Amino acid sequence: MAVSHKKPFQLYLREEQIEALRRLARKRGVSMAELVRQSVDHFLAEAPLEEEPLWDLVGIGASGVGDLSERHDFYLEKEESGSIKHEAADLRGHGRLAGAHRPG
Repeated sequence: MAVSHKKPFQLYLREEQIEALRRLARKRGVSMAELVRQSVDHFLAEAPLEEEPLWDLVGIGASGVGDLSERHDFYLEKEESGSIKHEAADLRGHGRLAGAHRPG
């Protein structure tokens, strides 16, 4: 049997959830904590993080600037100085930022 290292975690449940857990834990002959751990394991196995719908947001704000992730500090500095607005307008005019809109 593998050694399991557990850490405390405080959880707030509704009274009816606690009562249902208590009854089920008693029926299965395990502690409520073990039942919650099993439930979390089951949930995580059914909904892996890679399939989390929020990951669909990655890349949604594509800028058309190919090196933005590598040179973000450069572009942020230019944004603060105001010089990026002119360049962005130039890029939009050449189709590189097609459909891009930056609220003024």
